[in-house]
Amino acid sequence: MDNGTRTFASAGQLQATNHFPYAAWCSPAATVDERLLDLWDTLDDFGAQQTDAALRYCLGQICAWVGAQDASWVGLTRPLGSRRAANDPLLGWRIGALEHLHPRTETRRKQRNMLEAQCTLDPVLTLKPLVGQSGRYRSSSLRLQLEGEETFQRATRLDRINKQHGIVDRVWAVFPVSMTCESAVYLDSLDPARYFNEQDIQLVGLALRGIKWWHRQLLLSHGLGRESGPLSPAGRRVLSELLSGAPEKSIAERLRITPASAHQYVKTLYRDFGVHGRAEFMSLWISRQR
Repeated sequence: MDNGTRTFASAGQLQATNHFPYAAWCSPAATVDERLLDLWDTLDDFGAQQTDAALRYCLGQICAWVGAQDASWVGLTRPLGSRRAANDPLLGWRIGALEHLHPRTETRRKQRNMLEAQCTLDPVLTLKPLVGQSGRYRSSSLRLQLEGEETFQRATRLDRINKQHGIVDRVWAVFPVSMTCESAVYLDSLDPARYFNEQDIQLVGLALRGIKWWHRQLLLSHGLGRESGPLSPAGRRVLSELLSGAPEKSIAERLRITPASAHQYVKTLYRDFGVHGRAEFMSLWISRQR
């Protein structure tokens, strides 16, 4: 495929062989179909208010499958109009939300700056590879992005990336949920002996391809796609309580805010999501547009 992007084999073509030594909980005879189905079924069991826990579970499982030491989710938004986007280095795309499997505050601040950098860093570490083919589902890796380069030049760039950022290799998958919102997952190898192979990329791509409803929930839970922009941390906490079914009085008590503040947060959420009450609000999560 062009630009180092790969299409995906059917799940049945990928067997749990020695290419996948990291899924210790899988029996030797298990197929990838079973691992994928187990992942999807477990994600389906998480409540709408447990989006963060579901994300951590998903990232942790896929890391175990491919031997990655870290992983992140990026909610991408395209706030710029088409004319401005055409002249923008990132084609109008920006980070709307960023969550990590292993949060480390200072390191993560640097990581967000690195992803959004437009020209000061090696472009393969910025958003450019993620947004270059927006509008279609795609998966690739750091090494594949450098495939067209001469061996010495490629080795030099990989060595520089490793020394500066501790990243040996990276694999990612991006799911387009709408024209202005996409859900991206990337996994990093920090082990000098661990590089992602073709089957790793296939597996990551398959795992994240069949759960559009889940990508949509991740974006919704961060308020992405709304005209008013991403939710604040406080707004996300109130949203989670609303999805749990808690009444406003309980929300105020749990979050240690006044009932009036809780009511105002709820009203704002309803308005920003374009609904007129809790039933309609809940339907946004229950109505899974698969």
